[in-house]
Amino acid sequence: MAHLHLPDGVLPWYWWVGGYAGAGVILLLVGARFRRTLKLTALARAGFFAALMVLAMSVHLAPLGYHLNLATLAGIVAGPAGGFLACFLANVFLALMGHGGVTVVGLNTLTVGSQAAAAWGLWRALAFVKAPWPRAFVASFAALAVGTALAFAVVAAGTRDVGAVTDRLEQGRIVDFHFGGEHRDEGRAPAAVSLGRLAALMFGLGALGAVIEAAVTASVVTYLAQAAPRLLG
Repeated sequence: MAHLHLPDGVLPWYWWVGGYAGAGVILLLVGARFRRTLKLTALARAGFFAALMVLAMSVHLAPLGYHLNLATLAGIVAGPAGGFLACFLANVFLALMGHGGVTVVGLNTLTVGSQAAAAWGLWRALAFVKAPWPRAFVASFAALAVGTALAFAVVAAGTRDVGAVTDRLEQGRIVDFHFGGEHRDEGRAPAAVSLGRLAALMFGLGALGAVIEAAVTASVVTYLAQAAPRLLG
């Protein structure tokens, strides 16, 4: 639920422009860090996780209408810089595949990238927990909650007038409305959903998906801790 399945034309222009600006600033900082360190292995990890995230986000877990994004795993293994870069690359490819609009790539990078950074910070903060599985699970679940909160804030602030979105759908100005794994045809208005119901879906049903993703992340991290612990250094 932290990945915005919004087509172009829903959010006001200043929201998605601001998203691109914010993501661009962070990417400039990420690029500067990579130039200073000159570690090709870090770039390789970012590229690997970008491909892995594209694959994970392309598969929906029925019947939840939810997909894994593996951003928290990318943050723990590739670090905040590599994880954020992976999130940006994955969102660009997904937008070109029709998985969300092109205009929301910046906002998606910020919301999903925040999970990678939060997971990395929490993973380090929980260093006193020796067992990797609970440590990774808590870090991942909490980071997913952060991303979900940001995604909800974007939708709540950017689409306050649900009627305006419905009108644009009826006028054919929005070709596709993809949210929560459900596709709407052109001109077919979705049922009005209050912010309260949206919050219940994102933080209620979304929490179940977060548990699944946190468990997957924790299992992979546990395997890496045994097979290649240097990757978690």
